[in-house]
Amino acid sequence: PDVLAEVNSNDSVYVYEIELETILSRNLNKYIAISRYPSVTRDLSLVINAEQRISEITSTIRQFAGDALENLTLFDVYCEIDDKRNVMSVAYRLTYRESNRTLTDAEVDISIQKILDKLIHKHNARLRA
Repeated sequence: PDVLAEVNSNDSVYVYEIELETILSRNLNKYIAISRYPSVTRDLSLVINAEQRISEITSTIRQFAGDALENLTLFDVYCEIDDKRNVMSVAYRLTYRESNRTLTDAEVDISIQKILDKLIHKHNARLRA
């Protein structure tokens, strides 16, 4: 009220305090420019043991896909458990992109083959026919 009287105003006045240190100490998302270069997408359909954890398969893919992997999406899971088979079919969509150049199909194919080799060796996975 004293300040309003001094400035000769009848308008509402609001006062607030900002703890700037608290705001600046938070980890905020950093801006990343959208790449001008096209993405390359590959679908990877696998047959794995039904007791295998999907999170382990996902982790292996991320670990060996390389830095150009922009997105990894699990888009299909099908379990077929009976007396003869105890398998699960999983399908992933991998999206690759570089920020400074166009990826070639050969580069992506090498990455996919590396992933497959690791999945076969580490998880006894196989490509779905």
